[in-house]
Amino acid sequence: MHEVVVEFTREMAVFVSSREWHPTQQLDQNADGTIRLSFTCAELAPVVSWILEWGPQAKVLAPPALVAKVTEELEQALARYR
Repeated sequence: MHEVVVEFTREMAVFVSSREWHPTQQLDQNADGTIRLSFTCAELAPVVSWILEWGPQAKVLAPPALVAKVTEELEQALARYR
């Protein structure tokens, strides 16, 4: 199992906190207005595409394997535009 932690911008905080994204989710409001969503999942592959849908509104904080995969996907996408 993987413990996923994603931080969302202030602009998305109300939207993110207004629904259930995963049965194991936990939401934590940060002092700067951002919000952290934590949940446990068995597979990271579907989470990668979900994170990428958020664009700059989301940042993966954990686990390191998910951070690496999202970063890799973003770098490959950016390379296509250069």
